[in-house]
Amino acid sequence: MGDLKSEIINLLKSTNRKGIEDLIKYMEEHKYFRKPASINHHSNFDGGLAHHSYKVYQNYTKLNQENEAGIPENSIIITAFLHDLCKLDDYIEGPGQKPSDKQLEYLELLLSRQNKTLANELDKLGKSQVSDLISWLKNNPDKPEPEFEISWDYNPSKNIPLNHAEKSIIMASRFIKLNMREILAIRYHMGSWDESLNYKDYNKANQLYPDIKLIAIADELATFQENWVETEN
Repeated sequence: MGDLKSEIINLLKSTNRKGIEDLIKYMEEHKYFRKPASINHHSNFDGGLAHHSYKVYQNYTKLNQENEAGIPENSIIITAFLHDLCKLDDYIEGPGQKPSDKQLEYLELLLSRQNKTLANELDKLGKSQVSDLISWLKNNPDKPEPEFEISWDYNPSKNIPLNHAEKSIIMASRFIKLNMREILAIRYHMGSWDESLNYKDYNKANQLYPDIKLIAIADELATFQENWVETEN
C-alpha cells in the first residue's frame, strides 16, 4: 500500500489544483488509503478504496487513449481518485455482520470450560471473528489468541445524507474547484447501475462529454477485473 499511496498522492499533486494539498490531508485523516471500496462487494478489504480507484484510473487512461477522447490528464486523475470520495463518510471500522446468540453462547461456554479470557472485547466482534475464536478454542487452544484484520461496517450516522455520487462531488468541492466535465463524470460514473438515474439528463451529459461513458466503463471494468482474479484463484 505504501507505494500505491505515494503514487496516488503524487498524481493528485501533479494536477496543481488549488486546495489539493488540503484535500489530500483530509483523505489521509479520513483513511482513504485504508477503507474498502465496498462492504460486501468489490474491493471489500483494507485499502480497497485506493486499490479500486487506481484500477479505475488505469482503465480510464487507457480508454481515453484508445478512443482518442481528448480528456485532459488532470480531469482523469481528479475523476478517478475522487469518484468514490463519499465512502470516507459511508464506512467506519466495525465488526461487520453480527454473530448469532447461539454462536456467542457457544464461545462463552468454551471460554468457561478452558478458563480463558479474551484480549478482544466480545461485544465488538463480528460473526467471522467469533467463528475464528471458536475454531481456536476447539482445535488450537494452546496457541495464542488469533489476531484479526481490520473489518469495516456502514456508518449509521452519516454526516452527509446524499446519494453516492452527489456526495463525492460536494465533499471534493469543499477543497478544490471541479470543472463541469469532472462534475458530470463523477455524477454519472455508475452509469445504468445508478438506481436514481434520470436518463434524460444522463443522455444530455453523454452528448456533452465522452468522459461520462468512459468513466462508467472504467469503473465497471475495475470491478469485473477484480472478480476475474478472484475466480481464477
